[in-house]
Amino acid sequence: MNFKEYPAYPEGIHDYGEVGLWTHPDHISGELHYFFGFLTDSTDSTEIPDGFHKVEIPAGRYAVFTIKSQETPEKVADAVRDGWRYVFTEWLCTQKEYKISHQGMCFECYQGEEAYLYLPVIDL
Repeated sequence: MNFKEYPAYPEGIHDYGEVGLWTHPDHISGELHYFFGFLTDSTDSTEIPDGFHKVEIPAGRYAVFTIKSQETPEKVADAVRDGWRYVFTEWLCTQKEYKISHQGMCFECYQGEEAYLYLPVIDL
């Protein structure tokens, strides 16, 4: 993947952090869409830089999992993958209070040296 082909972030945007989110628009084929970009509190779509798309994360209840600081970007990616694996293969399987909500989006928020995994949930 050549990141030089992607548009540059606006100056100072890292103050809010970055987000990676994924959706399964087609559950039959298993197709997956992954978006990565910066967070903003702006609701003004005219402030979206060229080359970017606005994606709104639905409000709702989310279980949040912290991924501690890692030494390298590769280790961060590994820790995030391991975190999602834990969420879907262990945490959800043993939950007696919550189940996944299909009304929200699973996403990762990267702020400073830590990452946070957000899983949309509803009460059982």
